[in-house]
Amino acid sequence: MAQVLTMALEVGGIVGAGAAGLLAAGWLWERGCEARQARRNPPPGRLVDVGGRRLHLWSEGDASGPTVVIEQGAGAASYFWWGVQHTIAGFARVCTYDRAGYGWSDPAPRPRSARDRAAELHRLLKAAGEPGPYILVGHSYGGPLISLFARDYRDEVAGLVFADTPDMEEVLGADYQAATRKVHLPMIKVMRFVIRFGILRLIGLFIRNNPLTADLSPEARAASKATLRTASWDAALDDLASLWTIPDGDRRPLVPGGLGQMPVAVISHGKPFPGPFVTLERGFVEGQARLMALSADSRQTVLPEAGHTVQLDAPDAVVEAIRQVYVAARDGTRLTAAAA
Repeated sequence: MAQVLTMALEVGGIVGAGAAGLLAAGWLWERGCEARQARRNPPPGRLVDVGGRRLHLWSEGDASGPTVVIEQGAGAASYFWWGVQHTIAGFARVCTYDRAGYGWSDPAPRPRSARDRAAELHRLLKAAGEPGPYILVGHSYGGPLISLFARDYRDEVAGLVFADTPDMEEVLGADYQAATRKVHLPMIKVMRFVIRFGILRLIGLFIRNNPLTADLSPEARAASKATLRTASWDAALDDLASLWTIPDGDRRPLVPGGLGQMPVAVISHGKPFPGPFVTLERGFVEGQARLMALSADSRQTVLPEAGHTVQLDAPDAVVEAIRQVYVAARDGTRLTAAAA
């Protein structure tokens, strides 16, 4: 019996050492791949210093009117909006950027609050010389961020577009908090692990069509491969953590009617949330009604065939909603009158 136990321990030690060796090799391989891809794939935009770190900002279009600034959702880099960005550039100055850790941007010390992120966007725009006033477009998690930006820099904001976003009350609700902790958090931790040790990159060698990027343009798919790195998923974890520790002073950044006549567009998905996210449906509907109440000049667009990634599922409708807010802000007209 003692011999059997001894043999089992020896085998277990060998297996454990082998697994540790494979993980170490995978970690080293991943670091090398990330370094090579950074050298071979320069960013399409500018790397702007925001105080010892650099953020990637890509600006296009004429700066004669308000500047459209797009804020991503949690776990997303700027390339998820490039298709919409290129179209908007035909009538306005438009900027996409990668929050710290995403895409080509340097990572930031953690933890950081949602308000820290809004302030960093403001620093980025000023450091880059991007003129205001701004039309802020926030997708998903980006909605609370542009709300904080609009509160803290009210005189620099000319309009808001909430692209299928929750409001802060919904973010703080039990259903949303449970979904982020029970579904998003485990998923992101798994992705962090498989990227950190090169597993995802290895799988990618054998899978031609990645379902996570299937709806992206070839340009954006190439960018997703070029910026695949552990830092992005560290940033995604910190995005989630920032929703669990919102200070009391930031829990209602904007109040009903507080934006006066500022043009505000709310874009809503028409397809219900799938599976484990179905509990969020009612909260999104109620939260988006509250977003509509922020201004006396607001308009909601429901996209029947679109899921949560409205910019990929219905890009033309999203561009049109942004264009209407842009025109109303530029010309001093009412959004609701122009859209009627």
